[in-house]
Amino acid sequence: MNYSFRHYLRHFPLRYYLSGGLFTTSEQVGVFFLSPKTSSVLLARRQRVVAFEENIGDLPDAPPVPSKPEPSTTGVRTFTSKLLARNRLRGKAELVLLPDCTVSDLYCNVHLVPNLRESTVEGILESLAEEPRQVIGVWDEDRLFRWAVLDAMLKPVTGHLQGKHSQIIILGMPADYCADCELWTERQDAALLAIVPVPVACLAWFLKRVPTQERTAFLLLSLTSSLALAVIQDRKIILFRQYEEDVESVRQELAQLAKQLSPDKDPYVCVWSWSSDEDPVYSEIQGFQLTGSVLQQIEGGDITIQRQRAPSLATRSPVALLSRWLAQEFK
Repeated sequence: MNYSFRHYLRHFPLRYYLSGGLFTTSEQVGVFFLSPKTSSVLLARRQRVVAFEENIGDLPDAPPVPSKPEPSTTGVRTFTSKLLARNRLRGKAELVLLPDCTVSDLYCNVHLVPNLRESTVEGILESLAEEPRQVIGVWDEDRLFRWAVLDAMLKPVTGHLQGKHSQIIILGMPADYCADCELWTERQDAALLAIVPVPVACLAWFLKRVPTQERTAFLLLSLTSSLALAVIQDRKIILFRQYEEDVESVRQELAQLAKQLSPDKDPYVCVWSWSSDEDPVYSEIQGFQLTGSVLQQIEGGDITIQRQRAPSLATRSPVALLSRWLAQEFK
């Protein structure tokens, strides 16, 4: 079945996902980290970070947060216009939204292409829209989801899969949340570049920024409301799993996977946490901590926020560093 470009824009939840060069713009890019626990925004213009604001979730007209009702916005000046005004910027903003979804609000899984009934991305998307069980088996959600298909290196794919890909990643997010994000962006008079779930953004960053050589890498993500574990071989994601906040079960499964997938070498385990504070996960999971000075080395130092008519500030917040990297990917 043939699909128009309009169809993809309407049904692709990670719109224009990490297009890497598709966009060339001088507009300012705002990257929003969105979670019921904490939300933040990083504002960048021409490779320069001009603002990083935390604890924005309860501010008037803040962007929608997963699993949290959107407050009334009657008579409220738009959030983005106020953000630009207090940083003395003009023009429109281009936005990237990073929702930190709960386990039930994000479907992300690796599927072997030979095991799929459909042989084309278009057919997979059509079947997912009709009935997700046709593609992913067990599915007990009553809500409508929007779906996307990426390859094992997190690049969008189209057309026939057989002979080109041995495995793909299927992503899904609640359709009503995606629609809320789009409506909020329209109210901001801004452009929505992408809705990227936080684990996917972290995986994309890891694949591009952290060298793994020939080792099998195990990346554990300590998120605001869940834990996620990815296994990477040959710079490809071969497994992704999400957990409620149960570190012990993750530790046990990580040990089992390491024996199966890296039997001849010590497992190369990396741990990333959204928090700048010492995360208890670091003490319970033995691994390479992607934090503090390590992040400084990977990202070339702290973020310097160059404010107009005020002293510059510096931050090494993991969320800020992730947001800056994404802003640069979209420039």
